Amino acid sequence: MLSAVVLAALLASVVTGYLVLDARLTRAPVLADYQGRPAPSAGQNWLITGSDSRQGLSPEQLKSQSLGI
Repeated sequence: MLSAVVLAALLASVVTGYLVLDARLTRAPVLADYQGRPAPSAGQNWLITGSDSRQGLSPEQLKSQSLGI
């Protein structure tokens, strides 16, 4: 019973603390509109591919890339 009361009090204090801190935030719509903003569009998707393979590198190349041996 006591642990339930302590847990409820802890939960209430966390929620209250969150609400108090959230109310103190100053919000500004800084990106709402600005000069030179692109017109709304569907956007673009980019697929970037590559490899992280380091096979075939010399010991000097490994050392210059801080990969060590």
